[in-house]
Amino acid sequence: MAAIALASAASTASRRTILVDCCLARPRVAAQIGLAPAPGLHEYLRWEAEPRDVLQPVVLAGPAAVGEAQLVCFCAGRPAAKAETLLGLQSFGHMVANLRGAYELVLLLAPPVRSEPAACLAVAAQADAAVAGVTAAEASGRGGRELRNAVKRLPVPLPGTSAVAG
Repeated sequence: MAAIALASAASTASRRTILVDCCLARPRVAAQIGLAPAPGLHEYLRWEAEPRDVLQPVVLAGPAAVGEAQLVCFCAGRPAAKAETLLGLQSFGHMVANLRGAYELVLLLAPPVRSEPAACLAVAAQADAAVAGVTAAEASGRGGRELRNAVKRLPVPLPGTSAVAG
């Protein structure tokens, strides 16, 4: 997953980094890294958990790690049916602002723009920029047109959009 790789690279470069899984309908980060899935963002936004309950440090090792490189993950928690409602709350924006004060890099893993556009837009509204991983097949044909239309709705710059614009 590109978000995990980007977060790991920033962390090994000694940047205080947090990765927040905002895919509340289909959480992904916990399973991919082997972390506890809950409590997470879902529970935090519903006032069912405190920051100390949801922040999970991941110690990175290997030749690229400088000292004790540490990445902090904020998993999504239990699946939520109305992700766009939770992500549209003022408390989500407040949480992101607090994380920006505590970390050098805050990576928000948004839900897929095509299948969950409202939830994706709620996350993008809190972001400074967006990075999209798109295969050639996803960028062509009818799916590509739908993707380009969805990307145009994002309220933040998307580096490399010329690759999918066409």
